[in-house]
Amino acid sequence: MSVPRIPAQSSGSLTCPESLQRAPSPVLFPENVPGAGKHNTEHDASLTIQHSTLQGMFTNKQKNFRTDLSPDDVKLVNELGRLTPDQLAEYIKNVQNTAYSLGIDEARQFSRGKMLQIFKR
Repeated sequence: MSVPRIPAQSSGSLTCPESLQRAPSPVLFPENVPGAGKHNTEHDASLTIQHSTLQGMFTNKQKNFRTDLSPDDVKLVNELGRLTPDQLAEYIKNVQNTAYSLGIDEARQFSRGKMLQIFKR
């Protein structure tokens, strides 16, 4: 099937000369595709199975998350829970600033390593 060429227009018009009647409309031709109903029911069943599997995965992860905490982690969570919102915001800002300064220091060390050609084999 060849697509008719549409001449380029140099004017600032934003109209589209393409005809929408080139493809059959599902409203004009309401025929069902043979086997589509069966495909839909199989697809819905597989989605239900996937959904129940995903729910099982999330509930298992929640159980594992609670058991994977070390005593130090539990202590830190309890300490953070006792902070006021302003103190918690200040703590988070300090953690972000520390991470930023570590990133800058790491970049500086990598640049130094490149200059000294440490990374060449």
